[in-house]
Amino acid sequence: MKMSAGEVIVNGNADMYVGGWMTGGKITVNGDIEAFAGLGMTGGELIVNGNAGNYLGAAYRGDWRGMQGGEIRVSGNAGSDVGTFMRGGTIVVGGNIDVHVGTHMEGGTIIVKGDAKSRVGGQMVKGTIYVYGDIDVMMPGFQYRNDADLEVDGEEGHFALYEGDMGERHPPKRKGVVTYGQLYMKY
Repeated sequence: MKMSAGEVIVNGNADMYVGGWMTGGKITVNGDIEAFAGLGMTGGELIVNGNAGNYLGAAYRGDWRGMQGGEIRVSGNAGSDVGTFMRGGTIVVGGNIDVHVGTHMEGGTIIVKGDAKSRVGGQMVKGTIYVYGDIDVMMPGFQYRNDADLEVDGEEGHFALYEGDMGERHPPKRKGVVTYGQLYMKY
């Protein structure tokens, strides 16, 4: 927690708050991690060669500043509330992810290489989410815009772009144009 430089390697599982408020350095966990990993992270690298619990890269309870920078990579699955209040940085989940992905998201990138259950991008106003698999229940505030061929995390693919969350509070403007979060689903 609050790591600013150096490298830590954990050969096994790790408990809660791994990489919480991290500003630099690298943590590699060769196992699973519990909840609140990468909480409020602003820099550095967190690599998990297993599964992650709930609130990965999220904000601490009652705070509005989730992950703001750095990178989190999880080889396996992740729990719920990943990237809540995320403002920057990148989260990559190699497997499936539970509910509430990128809730209140205002920046950054989340890549889910498996399936997502539901509530992906709820109350999102900015940022980008990619889902390679299926979303069980799409949020009603997202509208299809177009198809695009993209390179994401070193892989090329055909994606459908949805913008939202249209039901969210006043979205930010960029050069006088209202901006929305972007949700891409891979074909």
